[in-house]
Amino acid sequence: MSRQTPVRPPLPSTICAPRDVLSDACATAGISVTDAQGPCRRRDLATQRFHVMWLLRRAGWSYPRIGRRLNRDHTAILHGVRRWESLSMAA
Repeated sequence: MSRQTPVRPPLPSTICAPRDVLSDACATAGISVTDAQGPCRRRDLATQRFHVMWLLRRAGWSYPRIGRRLNRDHTAILHGVRRWESLSMAA
């Protein structure tokens, strides 16, 4: 009996640039890219930044890649993703 290779799903017809994915995630979260990348620690901005981190992670980005784009350490991204998941589960 021969072994069959799994069928891969087709690639999307258009591949978005990382900048587009980041700006779309920020628009969905309701903040600007500058606010997402900035150092401000206000609660409302930090919560929306967690949302952006979660969206980028769901888009398949690695923690270090998200960290580089948002000017943060990968462990801060890991915390943000976990925090957003806990906040969204509580709501």
